[in-house]
Amino acid sequence: MYRRSILIAISLILLVSVATYADFTFSKVGTAGMKFLQIGVDARSTALGGAVAALGNDAAAIYWNPAGIVNLKNNNVLIGYTKWFSDINYSYLAYTMNMGLSGSFGIQFGMLGMGDMNETTIEHPEGTGRTFSSNDMVVGATYAKNFTDKFSFGITGKFIRETIWDMSASTFGIDLGVMYQTGVENLRIGGVMRNFGGQAQFTGRQLDHQITYTDPNTGLTIPDLNITTKTTPFALPTEFRIGMAYDWVHTDANVFTTSFEFTHPNDGEEQVYVGMEDVISKIFAIRLGYKYKHNEFMNRPDLTWQGQATGLSAGAGFHIDMNQLKMNVDYSIANYDRLGFVHRVTLGLGF
Repeated sequence: MYRRSILIAISLILLVSVATYADFTFSKVGTAGMKFLQIGVDARSTALGGAVAALGNDAAAIYWNPAGIVNLKNNNVLIGYTKWFSDINYSYLAYTMNMGLSGSFGIQFGMLGMGDMNETTIEHPEGTGRTFSSNDMVVGATYAKNFTDKFSFGITGKFIRETIWDMSASTFGIDLGVMYQTGVENLRIGGVMRNFGGQAQFTGRQLDHQITYTDPNTGLTIPDLNITTKTTPFALPTEFRIGMAYDWVHTDANVFTTSFEFTHPNDGEEQVYVGMEDVISKIFAIRLGYKYKHNEFMNRPDLTWQGQATGLSAGAGFHIDMNQLKMNVDYSIANYDRLGFVHRVTLGLGF
């Protein structure tokens, strides 16, 4: 028991140390790429403002905190759809499997598509008549296990790829997560480091050119010289999250939960997330969440009502229990001020 307590303490200290001292190589605003990895994949979590690192009681945990999938006793499927800005759509699929004492396993796949866009050039600013497309993809595998009756650990390995026209960039990343049942009533603590990995760099035919080169020293001209433009490597949008969740009411008729979370990204400012969920008779759920940025309003004194509600999210869900098959249908809406509202729909199946 003593050794287990030491293991838990060391793990939590390491996660807090990463958030406090590490800059993940890049620490400047806007320097990370593959930002689609930070788009929430399910309606329940986004309705709660993303404050779910300590919840881990549905299949979406494979995305938010891989340690949470150990709490799922059945096999689960999650199908999510996000209507993002400017005709951008994000589809997500996850599967988790409980393997008993051997732990839990999961796989995930996400695809973001931007549709067809018109090609424009300096000579043809109104368009050349040709179109191109861009898409992002992530595929990953997760393993999680309970080390004690209170402490669990999870790890996800994933392959990420971005494509635009015939150029692409790809790399590998990992998520590391822990969850701890404190033993103080039902207070839970969760910590996760997401999207930690190598750098990516775009390559492709659009970077290959043919030029005529004249040596300034000899005057020798080389026609049709093939060159390749090198693009700047970029980091993944790594972030550290630590949060807690507590059930103020936990009965068969009603479960009322609040959650609080702090996040430290490698390419932006820290944020605080807060979520509330009320589940009535294990059938119907209503949710409210808020993402707070400390300088969100300081630089914008003349906000509209929608601007003043930036970061606010809400949603609802239904749970249908058909004995061997359990179904969850969830919806959320989130306010992004000038960019508008983002809608998500998620279907969850347990069997």
